[in-house]
Amino acid sequence: MEQRRVQLSLFKGKLYVSIREFYEQDDNTAPAL
Repeated sequence: MEQRRVQLSLFKGKLYVSIREFYEQDDNTAPAL
């Protein structure tokens, strides 16, 4: 269970980073997550 939570947080981190990069490319507004 603990390992799964760690994987989920890593996945969320990657997703957040990719969304941030996408928004910074498109516009200069970082998404509020």
